[in-house]
Amino acid sequence: MRQQKYSIITMKTSLLPIALRYGLLLLLLAVALLGEAQTPNFMTYQGYLTDQNGNALATNGPQAYDVVFRIWPTATGGATPLYGELQTVTVANGYFSVLLGQGNSYVNGGVPDPRPTFSMVFATNASGATGRYMEMTVKGLASGADVVILPRLQLVSAPYAFMAASANALVSSTTGNTLISSSGSNVTLNGTFAANSLTNTGNFTDLGGGIYLDNAQQMLGKNTAGAYESFLYPRWTDNVTYLNYGSGGFNIRNDSSVSTMWLSAAGNVGIGTISPISSLGYPGGWSGFHAYSGAGNNGLGIIEGSVSARLHLRNDGGTANTTQDFVIDDTANDVYFRWLGGGLGNRVNIMTLDPNGNVGIGTSTPQRLLTAIGPTASPGSDTTYQAGIGTGTKQLILGYDNTDDAGVIAASDYETAWKNVLIAPAGGNVGIGTSAPTSPLQVAGTVTATEVKVDNGQYYAAAGLSQLRIVRGIVELNGTIFNGTGFTVTTNGTGSYTLNFNPAFTDVPTVVVTPAPNATAPVTATWNNGNPNNILIETWSGSTHANVWFQFMAMGGR
Repeated sequence: MRQQKYSIITMKTSLLPIALRYGLLLLLLAVALLGEAQTPNFMTYQGYLTDQNGNALATNGPQAYDVVFRIWPTATGGATPLYGELQTVTVANGYFSVLLGQGNSYVNGGVPDPRPTFSMVFATNASGATGRYMEMTVKGLASGADVVILPRLQLVSAPYAFMAASANALVSSTTGNTLISSSGSNVTLNGTFAANSLTNTGNFTDLGGGIYLDNAQQMLGKNTAGAYESFLYPRWTDNVTYLNYGSGGFNIRNDSSVSTMWLSAAGNVGIGTISPISSLGYPGGWSGFHAYSGAGNNGLGIIEGSVSARLHLRNDGGTANTTQDFVIDDTANDVYFRWLGGGLGNRVNIMTLDPNGNVGIGTSTPQRLLTAIGPTASPGSDTTYQAGIGTGTKQLILGYDNTDDAGVIAASDYETAWKNVLIAPAGGNVGIGTSAPTSPLQVAGTVTATEVKVDNGQYYAAAGLSQLRIVRGIVELNGTIFNGTGFTVTTNGTGSYTLNFNPAFTDVPTVVVTPAPNATAPVTATWNNGNPNNILIETWSGSTHANVWFQFMAMGGR
């Protein structure tokens, strides 16, 4: 420990009453302690205390005084000191010695004096660090009054402290925390590091924070020839990150130093291989894109060939090109969806898409937008139909019966029951042999049937070149329709009824009128004044008009 002794300064204080008639003379000695690896945050301060006549204080034995020590950045003035503390100082024959930093906080006018670490007080880049001044205030010295020893004494360096001046920048000027420390050959840097150039011959470890480079800066590495080459531009002038790798390639490895991804000088990327032969490859021999894994190379491949390209989905359990492999193959401008039946030469087409947009299922030459080829359809077995549309097992099924040489349309609950087929159930006309049907069902040709059943009371029949319509019904004696549709009844008077046809016939219909089976008396019924829209019916009892039940049938062109 080296000590720097200062000159004895004798002063008179103007703070004491004239009647006190004594002064204080203070001989101060400041000692700066030079630390080894870690500098303690204490400072030794020694002095010699006298009255104004130069007589040492406490000559009859040690005596304690409360002293406030303050450090200021200026010789005079100032509102707040840089440092302040209160200590009880023992004086013997005028001499005293204290260890600053061990005292108590001092409150001045309700405001405590600052007490930063001494490394903060004397940091070279702190405010005015070249000038530091010590001020002492002895409490209760003059009849209970505090005495400030003036002038303030400037603190100066111990001789070897000049050596430490170059290390002052290793302590933060704002926090007092250590910025750089060393242990053996290792140097630890805490905080932000800024440099125009950095050459590192050992290990560089970042324990926290980050590494910052200005725009357009770069990192370089030495190649095998001894020349430095750029390998990383974190942000170039265009705000793009660039990574340059050597002529040998770029290798990404895991913690076990096993290569997981490789980028060759030619730009090929390998996953699980350091010898990629394509833009993105796997351990194998096909060119193109491959992303397989496992013993059987299961996964996905986009494969390039001399005349074709294919997307290969493999799940072969270890045996390549088996029936578990699915291939989308582009050959001769067609796209084939295939199963591999034991090898690349045994492809089985399951679907084809040709350049015209035609889709073939079970065929590689679709003639239409959708062509489905399968075994012949058997009308009695819905498992043989080539196509089905529906919900669950209930489907509308389509097929072609080679035996009968006919197309088949049916509906079924798969292998359970046949279902009804509805044609235009919500409206619209159905035409057979005509493209412009005007009726719900219009047949341009001959209809052959073992039985025709009509539920609405109207019958239609073919007769030569004409198409006939039949309307029939039973009318009660008061003109109410008992049975039949397609007509209305108007009562004109006793025994007189008008039948109105809706729709009208195309010509005057032929009408047959007879008494109804429940007529109460024998009657005759006649009709006259007929036209396509209506006819007049008259009923008689003998020679007199009478209201009776009657039935009729009218037949005419439609």
